[in-house]
Amino acid sequence: MVSTTTFDHFPNLFVRFTILANYTLENMISSKKSVLNSGMDKDELYRMCRQKFLVNSMPTLNAQLVEFRDHNLLELKKQDNVLKVCLKINKDTLTSIKEELNF
Repeated sequence: MVSTTTFDHFPNLFVRFTILANYTLENMISSKKSVLNSGMDKDELYRMCRQKFLVNSMPTLNAQLVEFRDHNLLELKKQDNVLKVCLKINKDTLTSIKEELNF
């Protein structure tokens, strides 16, 4: 069972997680991989979060991503001079989390 305590206290964190999780799952399915090595463009994540009024600046997003990094859920990778945000969760686990948290 997934603990939602952190998400209960920080609902915006949950929304950011769902954006990353959905992006990751969609790309795992389309590439037929169980682990996605290339992540979401950080600028694209920022754009999507800003549209949903979750952040107002890139430094704000950076500060909020620290929570995920501290729990070893994501890493930042530079690919072709683009910073990517990569969830470090395999497809089966991510699918289970999505079903359990209903997003």
